[in-house]
Amino acid sequence: MKSITLKLIALTVVNYFADYHSIFLSIFALIIIDWFTGAYAAVKNGEKVRSKKVRPTVEKSALYSVALVAVTIIQKTFLPVDSINLVLLIGSFMAFRELLSILENVSNITNLPLLRYFKTIVDKNKEVFDDMQLDKSTKDKKDETTP
Repeated sequence: MKSITLKLIALTVVNYFADYHSIFLSIFALIIIDWFTGAYAAVKNGEKVRSKKVRPTVEKSALYSVALVAVTIIQKTFLPVDSINLVLLIGSFMAFRELLSILENVSNITNLPLLRYFKTIVDKNKEVFDDMQLDKSTKDKKDETTP
């Protein structure tokens, strides 16, 4: 009886978070990639990889999990279906943070300034986005003045 109850509870929990499983898995995959590239960069720079260096990765995984679970609960319980997707927003922020760390590690391994290249691309796209926003606000002002 206990086994069936535990299985039902586990199934209910998994089902509750099923909508966002790809975000959860992607974040954890990026954390693992970040750890491996960081460890490889450390070895390449002559540092020893010790178990105490794994601890921050475990803590980060646990804290990211807590944050994603909390945001999912808020999203599903309190926000309308057609509102902003907080899980996607917070998950994207976490993924972007991990991507920057991975690029930094790869830059250290390969001696290529990937972060600088990445920043250049982001800056160029930011200008395009700013221009799009400017065009939109100009159009909105025209619509407001048109009777």
